[in-house]
Amino acid sequence: MYELPRFFINPHLLFYRQGSIGTLILVTMELMYHYTSLSTLQCLLDNISNNHEFIFHASSIYSMNDSQEFIHGYNIVLDWLKKYEEEQGIKENRLSKIWDNYLENHTKEEFNSLFIEKLYKEEHTPFVIAFSKKDDSLPLWSMYGVDGKGVSLGFHENFLHIKRGESVKDYKIELESKINVLDVMYQNAPNLDELRTNALERQYKQYLEEANKNNREHLLRVQMKHLGIATIIVSPYIKHPAYAFEEEKRLAINKRDEDKVLYKINSKGNMISYIEIPILKRNLQSITIGPCVDFVSTKRVLEQQLDKREIKNVEIRQSEIPYRQF
Repeated sequence: MYELPRFFINPHLLFYRQGSIGTLILVTMELMYHYTSLSTLQCLLDNISNNHEFIFHASSIYSMNDSQEFIHGYNIVLDWLKKYEEEQGIKENRLSKIWDNYLENHTKEEFNSLFIEKLYKEEHTPFVIAFSKKDDSLPLWSMYGVDGKGVSLGFHENFLHIKRGESVKDYKIELESKINVLDVMYQNAPNLDELRTNALERQYKQYLEEANKNNREHLLRVQMKHLGIATIIVSPYIKHPAYAFEEEKRLAINKRDEDKVLYKINSKGNMISYIEIPILKRNLQSITIGPCVDFVSTKRVLEQQLDKREIKNVEIRQSEIPYRQF
């Protein structure tokens, strides 16, 4: 059978040659990396599903390492609402006025607490898995890689499958699996306004339609509903610029009816909620072993496990960071 040659011409393009005809396909070939502990990696390997999937834990955004992260996204939404209302000349039923109406007799902290508690009780909760564009980063080893004693797992966002046919023209290239991630935006990012506009403008128009139909008694309820939706849309992908060094990408998903919320104690001793998210094992492409781990013995055991579980073509490499523990 004719073997289909494949050539990488840059990190973002694949070129497939069929006889004298070439097909150029735009894909993301760069990896994204999830920092975790060796014990978590062992759990992923031990609990591969019948569908050949790793079962990841997506944590509630209310349980992230930065406890103020959701509030930061919420404040970004507030700034955008005020700007949008001024630009559009909106005079009545301003969504941003929910703060002014409520804060007459309450502090902003009291309103924030009420708002988040309402979202949490109604299970309007984004669940998140964090990745980074950096595979071997000193601060990421310190913050998320068990102080250098963990691993960094490299995944392809997209996995292409070449389906062979009886003749060259019957070859098909299919996107077999995709991890739906988006780049995290930091407060000073140049395209942040575009992101907010695209994500929230439609939501604001829906709010106005409902607000104009309701009397004042129900306006607060409508405002709370749409403020919650707007915040949930934006907050998983917004972080304070102090975290820009992480170069983070995120898989964020809102709880569906079929998702079961589970609970565990995290490494900091806090009780958090999570849902299970499957990621096909074939998307795993590399394992970087942390700078404070015995590389030779760990690599040997990992190779045995990967072979046993038929996880192929995974590069196991050693961190190059000169990490010092104190």
